[in-house]
Amino acid sequence: MEPWVLRVFAELAWGYSIRLPGYAKRQSSHTLPPPSTLIGALAYPVAFGTGECFLEGKNLVSSAQKFMSCILAASARYTENSVASLTEDINRYLIAQFQKKERRKEPAYRFGAIPVGKVYAPSQEMEFVYALDGESCSKIFGDKWKEKLISASYSIIRLGSKEGIVSIKHAELQKSKEIKGEKITTPFYFPQDSVNLATIKNEYYVEEFWEVDYTWRNVNAPRLYIVPGTRSPIRSKVVEVVAKRAFEVEKYAIPF
Repeated sequence: MEPWVLRVFAELAWGYSIRLPGYAKRQSSHTLPPPSTLIGALAYPVAFGTGECFLEGKNLVSSAQKFMSCILAASARYTENSVASLTEDINRYLIAQFQKKERRKEPAYRFGAIPVGKVYAPSQEMEFVYALDGESCSKIFGDKWKEKLISASYSIIRLGSKEGIVSIKHAELQKSKEIKGEKITTPFYFPQDSVNLATIKNEYYVEEFWEVDYTWRNVNAPRLYIVPGTRSPIRSKVVEVVAKRAFEVEKYAIPF
């Protein structure tokens, strides 16, 4: 295996809305984009040349699934001077399709007041980081995999919903080093089960994401993540922890 990390620095236009799964009427948002969103954002520009979906046996699969064998982890953080706020707006949504048949024609049941979660972060900066296996990247994307991934990085246009526009300021690939069972510092969120929880120092909160899979109709298993920093306001900080496995990212590391 060849450890590499891809770092992408983005400026948000206004923020993003990435809905929590499993909710019906209330549509809350995650504080940070989960790994599946980050991988999907990188896969989106690549899909222009290959198609957005493909068949894997009898299953319809997103083109992002092709990245799964080479991306070992994906994470994000706000840069040092950036801050965001999680809020909910009240929207008037059509809900007649969710009513009982006898109610669907009644005007009183056609619309509802729905709280919709959004993260407001106008002109704030985020760093996305991807832990890569260089050998797998070469098999999937060919000899020029580095150029292709950098090109895809600069072509990222959004996070989550199509309105979550981002501008990429810088992208770079770095040769990394694998770390096992050592103390590291990191501002990037990571799976709770990838570290020794008793060793965590400094502020953090827990966010429930899920196992990454892009197969149509599959229900992904939930997975708890440690997010260094504060939830309100959303601000990334650095924690110290003993990681079972991680890749170096300059003075920090990304556990997975």
